[in-house]
Amino acid sequence: MKFTVEKPSRLDVFLVDALGTDYSRHRIKKGIEEGAILVNGIKAVKAGIKVKVGDTVAVVKDKMPRHPDDVLPIPAPSLGLNVVYEDADCLVVDKPAGVLTHPTATRLQNTLAGALIARYPSIATVGEDPMRPGIVHRLDEDTSGLLVVAKTQKAFEFLKRQFMGRTVRKIYLALVDGNPAQKEGVIEYAIRPSTTNPAKRVVVKHVPPRGSGIPIKSSVREAETRYRVMESFGNRFALLELHPKTGRTHQIRVHLAAIGHPVVGDTLYGSKTRVPRHLLHASHLEFERPNHKILKLESPLPKDFRAFLNKLK
Repeated sequence: MKFTVEKPSRLDVFLVDALGTDYSRHRIKKGIEEGAILVNGIKAVKAGIKVKVGDTVAVVKDKMPRHPDDVLPIPAPSLGLNVVYEDADCLVVDKPAGVLTHPTATRLQNTLAGALIARYPSIATVGEDPMRPGIVHRLDEDTSGLLVVAKTQKAFEFLKRQFMGRTVRKIYLALVDGNPAQKEGVIEYAIRPSTTNPAKRVVVKHVPPRGSGIPIKSSVREAETRYRVMESFGNRFALLELHPKTGRTHQIRVHLAAIGHPVVGDTLYGSKTRVPRHLLHASHLEFERPNHKILKLESPLPKDFRAFLNKLK
């Protein structure tokens, strides 16, 4: 679909008028993030850019997010679930690498969410978003490890408060390129979406302190990751234990890249080591269950991660 601008406007406002009521401003913003909107043949990177009289705006319909009613997890009974803990309120799965946690507008099948509703149909109505039934937090597609899922709405709200309050203890293991000079430390760079690649995040190293009166963009989010070098393999690689205090998108990956040590295999953030997936694993999860008892779980390194480590020894 192509449109010609007849009067100056913000891009998202122009598209709301041009596309009609089926396309909300939120849906259009997501379309921009998916690379579905072109202005004069160039992919738009922000919803708020100005378009001028005579500009051509093209919409790649196949890349646009589907209507919210159409984007639902497709049951995936054949995918299987490695459930490591379950009670009446919640369950914890050990997610393999290569599986999306929930569907996207362009990828609907073979997701963890689909496997969940195939085995637990009642979970479909739990949570705040039908795309993420019962899912309180998420793991990137190629990140393996532990993920908690609520089985009831009451449990979902109870668990969500813990994640928002940062009382859930999460530990990740990552193999990184290079060997950090400081064997332990805290990375506290804020994070925001990239303006050139909607799939990527970037760090913001200098954020005005609160109360300074200097405005901070709403897309800039504080983030904190603690790390400790567990084992070094010369100057080529190091195995790190990581404790993210916050839970921003790609937080560990972008923080490690920012200190010059991207996760092995993470080409999006600059790793030069070619392996089938980035070697990041959610190995430990500790939280309070709705019955107020503390649950602590560990997940061993998956075979591909261990196999790569064994080659280094």
